[in-house]
Amino acid sequence: MMDDDIPPVTLDEAFEICQRAFAGGHVDHERVLDIKAYCYVDDNFAIALYERLHLSGHFVMSALDRAVYESL
Repeated sequence: MMDDDIPPVTLDEAFEICQRAFAGGHVDHERVLDIKAYCYVDDNFAIALYERLHLSGHFVMSALDRAVYESL
């Protein structure tokens, strides 16, 4: 069940933002935080994203943390 306070994020959008973040490209830190929130509240979304990226959850979350830090 999704939290109503989190803006909607599609799996496709999350995938594209993650790829850009991992490549060192500019990302909207608010959207990255939305992706992280979705991953925390929806295990199915998180698993689908990790599988699509072919990466572990720990790596994805660490990389997203770094992307947020670098975008500020």
